[in-house]
Amino acid sequence: MNFQFLCDRHLFFYQLKLIFANKKIIARYSNFFNQLSHYSRYYLITEKLSVSIIWHIKKLINKQSQKLNRNFLQLSNTSRLLKMISQKTQLLFSLTSKILHKNSSTHLVTKTLFEKKPAKLFSLYQKSNKPDIHNNLVVLHGLFGSHTNFRSITLNPLISNQVNTYLLDLRNHGLSEHTDSMSLQDMGADLVNFLEQNNIRNAILMGHSIGGRAIMSAMQYYGSSLDPYVKAAVICDIAPGNLVQARTADLMETWVMIHKLLDIDFHGKDRTKIDKEVRAIIPNPQVAGFMMMNVIPDEQVPGQYKWRINLKAIRDYYKQNLGAEIKDANFLKPSFVICGARSHYINQSKIAEFGNVFPNINYDRDVYFIKGAGHWLHADKPAEFIQKVSEFLTRVH
Repeated sequence: MNFQFLCDRHLFFYQLKLIFANKKIIARYSNFFNQLSHYSRYYLITEKLSVSIIWHIKKLINKQSQKLNRNFLQLSNTSRLLKMISQKTQLLFSLTSKILHKNSSTHLVTKTLFEKKPAKLFSLYQKSNKPDIHNNLVVLHGLFGSHTNFRSITLNPLISNQVNTYLLDLRNHGLSEHTDSMSLQDMGADLVNFLEQNNIRNAILMGHSIGGRAIMSAMQYYGSSLDPYVKAAVICDIAPGNLVQARTADLMETWVMIHKLLDIDFHGKDRTKIDKEVRAIIPNPQVAGFMMMNVIPDEQVPGQYKWRINLKAIRDYYKQNLGAEIKDANFLKPSFVICGARSHYINQSKIAEFGNVFPNINYDRDVYFIKGAGHWLHADKPAEFIQKVSEFLTRVH
């Protein structure tokens, strides 16, 4: 059966790069597709075009295979590679061909880029203290956190008088759905899906730590598809670059900590005993207390406790999510970066990285460091944090 469909061109090439790590293929079709959609963000993909792409891929692989020695193992590997590439290509086009274009770029992108469905996110809605408020602050917490982390901040009149607020739990956190996967792309898809399903317009996205990276990831993979929903962004104490290289020691310390927390056996232990074991692993009392907020009664087993967060998924994606480099997001709307001057996650030398996400950022106006505050800047200096975020909300009103 013949088919045709619209595909976001940025995402189409991202998919090709994921499936075919071959610069020749990308280069071959780059010029062609740019001519095809010179005035449009979308490619019109037809059956004829998809067959042409598959044919060129086969031809390239066959050409490469002729250069190999006539060794059975080498030919066998080449054959398997060819078969795998052909199958993946056809799968890509068969999946995207089923999409009904509804003049909603977010709806289209959500279904084409992510094969797994987005996780269902819990949200707490706080209506503004004032009537006729149309701006909506959508808040994403940091790693190991929950929607409660910013509740007192957003209830402050300096903020609540300007916006309605949606406090979200990231996947594998709080009351949101648990999944085996937890990449930045997954969390970005969750966010876009939340905005779309709830039709949240005039959204100002605010994310702390991994929540901030999830927001920037959504911008990277969705680009201008967020335009109907998002009008501004606030990133709290996290950079878009590779954090693994800059924080190797801290990374390993947290990595070991997660492993040790997973080894705690909750069976037959009351909360006091669990708290003692957690504090033996985490010497910092503030961090230990924060982690204990994730120890909750197990509704399946009376008298038993469990982790509210999905520690296994967090561990499995921890290094990947911190090591990913977020760039070329091209978010042109107002943005504000607020950081703790004592934070180990960001400093003045990393501020230039935000130009890869927010091309219009003014480093003097749109970046602010709170003196004396660490990574949890909203808890260390809440009054100053609220004041600066409030000033930004007023600016984008």
